[in-house]
Amino acid sequence: MDLEAHIDGIFPSYIFNFDLSDKVDWQVLIPVLQEEIDKRHDLEEKQNSEKFKDPIPSQMSQTVIVRAVQTLDRELHRRQEFAELTAWIKICLEYYRKRFEMQCEKLEPTLMWGNKSIKHAQHHAHFHTMSLISGVFHLHDGIGTCFMDPVEQKLRGLQVFDKTTNDTWTPKAYPGQLVLFPAYMKHYTEPHQGDEQRFTIAFNSFHSGKCLSLIHILRCRRRLSCRTRWSPYH
Repeated sequence: MDLEAHIDGIFPSYIFNFDLSDKVDWQVLIPVLQEEIDKRHDLEEKQNSEKFKDPIPSQMSQTVIVRAVQTLDRELHRRQEFAELTAWIKICLEYYRKRFEMQCEKLEPTLMWGNKSIKHAQHHAHFHTMSLISGVFHLHDGIGTCFMDPVEQKLRGLQVFDKTTNDTWTPKAYPGQLVLFPAYMKHYTEPHQGDEQRFTIAFNSFHSGKCLSLIHILRCRRRLSCRTRWSPYH
């Protein structure tokens, strides 16, 4: 039977991958992030020593979920050590904005923080509020951030996956890789299996200047935040 159909892919979610490995001196950022993580460890050890006087019972030493550790500084984009990376992030955000003719003058980073994962550490599934486009800069090889299908209605109905559909997607990560994605997309990381520590730098962005559709954006964000678990940090 001679049968043809016109196929429309509606409401797509685009994820941009940029190779900045030869543009950003990413190796020098690792000791800076480690220093920031050490500051957090020192603060938490001091707080815990004052809060917990007795040893932890052996019953509590069972298998637990290991979380990635984040820097206390959430404004790394304002620091000189990250000036080169921040400049390229702005270039990539502008590329994204122009590609989709976003109705704002420009996108600017609003928050930027570092993440460190030891073996078995992971990030829970979350999305970012008060951000239009979020991103992650990888400083390691291996498994990257896992993105979830934003169409949650699929989870409520019956479906049979084929070779062209899936409910998650995980791009391979490499040092110097910058990934931009719509902030509404839920994402997480699988437990880190490597012996080496895993470092990433995550960020949020928002419009700067005039924005024709800001009211619509805020209304959508407000409705979404009432229904779904969220996190401002990667």
